[in-house]
Amino acid sequence: MSVELGGGVEYRARNFSAFADVRYGVLGHQSLVADFGADLIFQPAPDVTFRVGPRGLWGSQGYAGTYFGVTPAEAAKTNRLIDALYLSARENREVRVSEIG
Repeated sequence: MSVELGGGVEYRARNFSAFADVRYGVLGHQSLVADFGADLIFQPAPDVTFRVGPRGLWGSQGYAGTYFGVTPAEAAKTNRLIDALYLSARENREVRVSEIG
């Protein structure tokens, strides 16, 4: 869980809109995050609206590390697992958890 503080801007026209938001994580991660996008707007009936367009998300290195990072210990454990699975397939045998460490 995280708490982020920030703000944004939006431009609206009859059939188009664009936005950009920038936030800073104050709990959970101490990083910058930005969302941005644009929409084409179709309104086939007064009570029906379709919005179609691209979206983007940018996060600083701290944000990426918090949510997608791997520590050196985790990477080493994964390498041991891959090595054990490769050897077991080559030798046609089972892998035991104790072998992985």
